[in-house]
Amino acid sequence: MKKAVVEMAVAMGLGGLSARAQIELQTPEGGRQYYRMVSAKATFRNQCLEDNKGKAENSDEFRIEPYNEQSARQLWEFIPNTDTTSYYIRNKETKRYLGKKPVLISETYYYVKEASAKSQAAAWEVSTVGNGQHLFSYVDDYGVVRFMNAANVNITPDRITTAIKNSRFTGFAWYLVKEGEDPTGILPLQAESDVSVAVVGRQIIVTGTDHYELYSIEGRRQTLARELQPGLYIVRAGGRTFKLELK
Repeated sequence: MKKAVVEMAVAMGLGGLSARAQIELQTPEGGRQYYRMVSAKATFRNQCLEDNKGKAENSDEFRIEPYNEQSARQLWEFIPNTDTTSYYIRNKETKRYLGKKPVLISETYYYVKEASAKSQAAAWEVSTVGNGQHLFSYVDDYGVVRFMNAANVNITPDRITTAIKNSRFTGFAWYLVKEGEDPTGILPLQAESDVSVAVVGRQIIVTGTDHYELYSIEGRRQTLARELQPGLYIVRAGGRTFKLELK
């Protein structure tokens, strides 16, 4: 069965990306502010990052789950790092952090591990990409920028690009919703104009929608979950048709 989990997506060579358009999260004086991290991807509409460890045997540590007003496991505190531009992210109920040591679970996905102490946690930068959406990224010990990605590990992942506005409505984009606010009433619907298609290496990447079709120029149906041979391809997505060439 397909499942939605939270992974780290490797973005090689994009070291300057997460430094753009950072935001500063405000903490109420004399108190703490908690947020829900709600996926902006249409597949996971109104679903939130949740600390899932211990809820069931062999359960994933972090999952994307439907919004639950009563669940403190869906609430996260952003603790400022000493550099004031990044944050440690800690769960309200379990007090566990999002860790900085990713675990490879397939050829394309790294899983987020938990951390019990801040010294073992990642310091996440929060960047705005428009439409009220944000990216979460950190630099690992090898200098690789890694981004938080809500995804189904059984399909080809979204790709991050240097044009960060193209990350809207993908698995990399998140809404921050304050505790007490209902995300189901304030999140905008995805617009067809946000659909984009790009060639990355030997693959064609579609972002902004999960509903698309790929054909060779001869009219044979193709799959995006593999490398393609050089040639012309047709993509139908978001009510539009794209013609691309792989060289």
